[in-house]
Amino acid sequence: MIADRALRRVVFGALFFLSGAAGLVYEQIWIRELYQFFGSSIHSITTVVAAYMGGLGLGALVLGRRADRHPNPALLYGMLEIAIGVFGLLSILILGAVGSGYLAFARAVEPGLWLATAFKFLFAFVVLLVPTFLMGATLPVLTQAFAAGRPASYRRELAFFYGLNTVGAVAGCALAGYALIEHVGLTRTVVATGIVNLLLGAAAVLVTREAAAAAPDDDAGTAEHIAVPPPAADDGSRRLALWLIGVTAFASLLYEIAWTRVLVLVVGSSTYAFTTILVCFLLGIGLGSLFTIGRGLPVTELLLRAAVIQGAMAVLASLLFPFFRILPVYIIATLQISFLGPTSLLALHGVALALVVIPPAIGMGMIFPLLAEVAARDPHGAGSDTGRSYFANTIGSIAGAVITGFVLIHLIGSARTLLIGVVINVGCAAALAWWLYRRRGEAGIMLAAERFPLVLSALALVIALVTPSWSSRLLDRGPAIYGHDRMNARELTNFLRAVGSEQLLFDEGWNAAISVWRNGGATWLKSNGKADASSVADMNTQVMLSLLPATAHPAPRRAFVVGFGSGVSARTMVDVPGVEHVDVAEIERAVLRAAPLFANVNNNVLSDPRVRVVEDDARSALQLAGQPYDLIVSEPSNPWIAGVASLFTRDFFRIAAARLADDGIYAQWVQMYRVPPAVVAVVLANLKAVFPHVEVWYANPADLIVLGSRRPIVWDRNRVAALLAPGARTAPLFRDWLEVGEPTRLLGRFLLGEHGVALLAATAPFEHSDDIPALEFIAARTLMAGPLYGAVFDSLLGTRLAAGDTLPTLRDWPLAPGEWQAAYALSLPPDNRHARTMADVALAADSANPEYRRALARLYYLKRDYLLARPHIAAALRRRPDDPQLLIMAGLTASGLGDLELARRFLERAEQSGGDTALAAAALAEAAVGQGDWQGATAAALRSLRWLRPTIATPFPPMLANVVRNFALYGPPQFAVPVLETARETRPSWDLAHYGSVQVYARWGGERCRQAATLAEDLTRFGWTVGEAGALLRPCEQR
Repeated sequence: MIADRALRRVVFGALFFLSGAAGLVYEQIWIRELYQFFGSSIHSITTVVAAYMGGLGLGALVLGRRADRHPNPALLYGMLEIAIGVFGLLSILILGAVGSGYLAFARAVEPGLWLATAFKFLFAFVVLLVPTFLMGATLPVLTQAFAAGRPASYRRELAFFYGLNTVGAVAGCALAGYALIEHVGLTRTVVATGIVNLLLGAAAVLVTREAAAAAPDDDAGTAEHIAVPPPAADDGSRRLALWLIGVTAFASLLYEIAWTRVLVLVVGSSTYAFTTILVCFLLGIGLGSLFTIGRGLPVTELLLRAAVIQGAMAVLASLLFPFFRILPVYIIATLQISFLGPTSLLALHGVALALVVIPPAIGMGMIFPLLAEVAARDPHGAGSDTGRSYFANTIGSIAGAVITGFVLIHLIGSARTLLIGVVINVGCAAALAWWLYRRRGEAGIMLAAERFPLVLSALALVIALVTPSWSSRLLDRGPAIYGHDRMNARELTNFLRAVGSEQLLFDEGWNAAISVWRNGGATWLKSNGKADASSVADMNTQVMLSLLPATAHPAPRRAFVVGFGSGVSARTMVDVPGVEHVDVAEIERAVLRAAPLFANVNNNVLSDPRVRVVEDDARSALQLAGQPYDLIVSEPSNPWIAGVASLFTRDFFRIAAARLADDGIYAQWVQMYRVPPAVVAVVLANLKAVFPHVEVWYANPADLIVLGSRRPIVWDRNRVAALLAPGARTAPLFRDWLEVGEPTRLLGRFLLGEHGVALLAATAPFEHSDDIPALEFIAARTLMAGPLYGAVFDSLLGTRLAAGDTLPTLRDWPLAPGEWQAAYALSLPPDNRHARTMADVALAADSANPEYRRALARLYYLKRDYLLARPHIAAALRRRPDDPQLLIMAGLTASGLGDLELARRFLERAEQSGGDTALAAAALAEAAVGQGDWQGATAAALRSLRWLRPTIATPFPPMLANVVRNFALYGPPQFAVPVLETARETRPSWDLAHYGSVQVYARWGGERCRQAATLAEDLTRFGWTVGEAGALLRPCEQR
């Protein structure tokens, strides 16, 4: 009858495989459901995961004992699956009710960050206790069903069922993370999973009853049943085994979290990355458990195997230190293969993740069954023995998740955290080796077998400590995001080393790794390797996101800003007259710590008493908000980042609308790079479903700003003029970052009105909601191979023309013929075909208008078509002879045509007229260098450097870099030194200024060589190697 029992074992193994798949589906769905109420911060997710694992451990501990006393544990298993299925069917309703209860409680109590975290854990634990308690019991119950009274088979049954259940979890995790959540949705997936559990339970009950009716004791006399088991472990060995199960679980979760934090820097923090890492982690554990299937072994052999595995895990984990250094190169190499689509790229990236995660995870999976057999103490109590071991494993996992996520990575960083993991494995191997030696009770040296784990441990420590730590510069480059452009070997090296840029900050926060970089006068903030804010390039978006809705609203007083970033949007909001209070929701505290590095553009806004920072997910913060807001502006990161897409659903927009005053305005940033028009259409459709009146404006062709309101949005010219008036704090923001100096120029940023929005929204090809968050997945795939922003922007301009949306609704805003067309021509990129059309229409309406002439001249000038630009500039200058912008254009046009004397006269007049002195002086310096007039070039270069105020209206003069480089290479030292010293003073993070100074001092020689050596050392801040910097000092060595 052995075949009958073997067949039942296979059947229950298959059922338990499917049960594991269902369990991971539940976990992913329930976490998503709860973070709709709790938010998606690390505090929220960790509390839910801890509550989930806590329930599993308690269920195993409590019901494992009950299984020992149950007359038919297999039947009990079937009943557990049925109970889990019943909860699964009702879970969406239950989770929704508990989530609503938490929100009501939190609004009444107004807890801070840590108290809110504790409350979230309590609410999550209460709601998840029932299903996880039942799930946790299934492993001890099945182990009891097949191993009770058969101590020789205990590990075989435990490893078999634990391994199959974990491999089933791999299938469930992959199925949910790659397909079901996107295509089926949360509700239907969880209902289907509940039905699966009911069917599993019914099948288990049916098989059990048939087997009992056919042969209630069919294997009582088998050799397996009567086999003599190895001697049981002593109490000390059992206690050691339980402790090591917990410690190993701690290290396992430490590795998983730290690996994830490092890997998402390289492969991107999309939902696919997180799913793949979890799939690989579970697959390794499942395979490791299955590898340990076998008959009972002596305690000494079990402990020795565990010691060797711990040492091997330490070696494998330490080998990842050098591996992480080459991983960015591999990711970029895959992106260079032009014919690969998103699926192929994701698969290739998954291979790299598997190489990192699976080998050590196999060891983690092998440890649990081996040590659980050592910890077993009752031949007839397989259920309670398994329950104790699983409880120890769960407690260690919870401690590892909480301590690693909240403490270790935050305080010491991922690299040192992983080193702690290696040390833990080494410590476990050493403890086991010492225990084996002590248990033998023989004096003398250790046996060779006992020394082998120590050799592995020593090797692991040598690898981990000798291998140079990976550079934060390297991992923070965002290769999966910015590695698409074709690169030769030199370009790849420079990209990975970030040559020319200085990393001012690398701060591994609770939710993300935050860094700040600076190159010359430009500073930018990155989150997990992805640039999210800057002091120059993104300023038009950051400023306009707050200014636009504040301009549309007649008198805003209270505002809510989603995401602090560089602090510019919050600073802009408090600069709006009449604004009394601004709440800023920021999920990552490290972003706030970076704020002082952007003080030049955020004006230390965090010290403004009108600003209150809410350290929370934006969704949670809005749901807990009290008084209504006049303005809500949302500038989260890109929707391909896991969790961010939840801020683009109509469900979230309803939450925002509920927190707006009746005449309030909602502003949403929408990216345009590597995003197809369909994604824009979906976001607009969601906004349109909530807000009756929606408009689309653009900060630049890569960034849209969408406004939504319950009331019609009306643009009052007097309101715009007041914000542009001299003395208004908003006036320089409009002028410097939006190039808007008079009201009508703002109209050039209008893109789609209500007709165009309706037309585009009607084409939305998929649903994106809390229940079916498709955008999160689609955006992640288009990141791999999506269109650049230019084509998408052009398609939206085409939609605008098709819909007839020429202008928004205006009040008291008379327009001269051609006026708004000229505004468009001055705002659109010069290479956009619509810009030339608009300029021609404006000029045809009034050919004598110098502003219209300027619009057409600007297009030719920026395209370097100087011959066509010259007559239009001359015509405009005849009407405005002292216009500094026209004079600069005239000077640079003359220079481009080779008339340097005429260029000099125009540029000098531009300086005298108060134009962009930095640009004019830089052009004069370049002309002087070309003529060999180093004295004149010095004077002009110094004026340019001292007047540098890089904005979008007055950008960094491109010719100034050429001037400084020429001074470095060829300028007489007496002229070159003051220019380069001033360059270093005005732009401390400009590598060219440091490089140039080294060159000049080395050429000068003598005492200046010491200064050259000091500055050469500084070049390593900008990605230079020591050898490259030292090569600049050769003129000093040759003297």
